[in-house]
Amino acid sequence: MQASKSRIGFSVCTAAWLLLASLAVAQTHSSRETPAASYLARGYEWQARGVFDRAIANYDIAIAFDPRFERAYYARDRARLYKGDVEAALVDFNRAIELDPRHAAAYNDSGCALSEIGEQESALADFKRALELDPRFAHAYHNRAFVRIHQRDYRAAIADYDRAIECDKKYANAYNNRGYARAAIGDEKGALSDINHAIKLDPRHASAFGGVRVRRIAARWGGDAGLLPAGAAGDDGRPDDRIAPRVDSEMIVFRIGPINN
Repeated sequence: MQASKSRIGFSVCTAAWLLLASLAVAQTHSSRETPAASYLARGYEWQARGVFDRAIANYDIAIAFDPRFERAYYARDRARLYKGDVEAALVDFNRAIELDPRHAAAYNDSGCALSEIGEQESALADFKRALELDPRFAHAYHNRAFVRIHQRDYRAAIADYDRAIECDKKYANAYNNRGYARAAIGDEKGALSDINHAIKLDPRHASAFGGVRVRRIAARWGGDAGLLPAGAAGDDGRPDDRIAPRVDSEMIVFRIGPINN
């Protein structure tokens, strides 16, 4: 899990992530009152506010108190990823995995980081390990499929999106990206079905599906083009306009709770 020098940007925490972080703070305070745990909780609080430098500083102190505190390494690598410091984050992922070799989420997140910097085969290996540890880890199937799309292995991507949806029937991004993969292999009716279902699950996805290619598919198959608003992303008539796969907003998931899956 080595990485070349690179910096990547990760989206600021979503409202759901903020809620999970707040719950993590409460859980940490109530379940393990040690100096390391207290600084971990402070780090969660700063990270929930998007103040990553202060979060990292508190995680540093937590690790100084307890050099084998796996959750602190895992939290710090998340903060480093949000800052775009992939190399440092991967060091922490490796340490978290060393301390807990069954940490499926750490393998998943490491795979995401490696994919973003172009280390696709290493990313696939990490997603494979995550799924060996947790066969119902929907995000790991989704993220592995996203790598397959970049490799233009659309049928393998569809198979992984199928598994992600089996694990989570309301996984809007999985429907979203499966629609792209289906369109890429000529399954326009299946693509339209996935696109509309993704929007029904999460209307925020509509902006990704307003392109002229989607409208042409909808016209051919009698789909609900009304779900695809005018002026949405890509609706400018360019001949190369296409459905665009979306990076999972939960690619980096702030998972709190038991580490062993």
